Amino acid sequence: MKHILTLVLSISLSSVGFCQEIIYDTTHQGTNAFTTEINSAANGPNAHIGDEVVVVGTARLVTSVAVDMFVTAGTENLPYDLTLTLHRACPEGVCGAGGATYINGSEQTQTITAGSTAKHTVTFTYDGLNVASIQDDTFSVVLTSSRSGVQWVRNEVATVGMQPTLEPPAGAFIRCGASDPANNGCAFIYAAGGGIHAMTVTATEALNTIDLSLNDGITVFPNPIKDMAYFNFDSSITVERVSVYNIAGQLILENNSLSSETLKIDMSSITRGTYFMTFDTPKGRVVKQLIKR
Repeated sequence: MKHILTLVLSISLSSVGFCQEIIYDTTHQGTNAFTTEINSAANGPNAHIGDEVVVVGTARLVTSVAVDMFVTAGTENLPYDLTLTLHRACPEGVCGAGGATYINGSEQTQTITAGSTAKHTVTFTYDGLNVASIQDDTFSVVLTSSRSGVQWVRNEVATVGMQPTLEPPAGAFIRCGASDPANNGCAFIYAAGGGIHAMTVTATEALNTIDLSLNDGITVFPNPIKDMAYFNFDSSITVERVSVYNIAGQLILENNSLSSETLKIDMSSITRGTYFMTFDTPKGRVVKQLIKR
């Protein structure tokens, strides 16, 4: 039997770290002045745009990929589907899922309504996507959009990781799936502005080894959320501490005096983004992901 008790936790900032680490990042200072339109009218609706990156560290269980986007004026209230795939190398032949270089399980789609022409970040989260099969610490992040007018911010500088050594210092980009085969390739270079696109990739060294019943016995709902996040766990599970971290690995919430199997957290004052919730139990740690809208 599950008992219900509401426990509203207070939010406090802390610099305590998390097991996530950033394996690739850029400055995120790019503006609408330099962008790549994903599937322009000239390239057709099946065009994909990608950027090959070299990641650092040894963490190879990807937990999130965040990309900076913006939409052209007049389309800000038109929703669009943004699909992301990861590839061990530049996609050749088949773009997106199914190609020879595709990393299984990496395809995700989000429906976005920007609401303005301001830059916005779209975050794709994973439960430890294994990219250990990549060579030379290199993989490609590839995007496609359901409509034209969707732009990926570029002219960035890599702050964690780097571009492949064969690329020019300002970077290059990938295009595949364009209606004109001449517009497809793995090393396009811009005449103005750099080809390094704005993104952040996080990963973890290894997920905690726990039995499936422990992981399945803790649930987070709803997800995504707007204001309140509810956590529910089976009566057979003892949760000693719950913690919430942002995507940068900073602890923003912690409670170690739980006495119930259900709790509610008021997250209305927290900015939109991706958060990682950890539940420490005598049998191990469970990590859940939550998106705040």
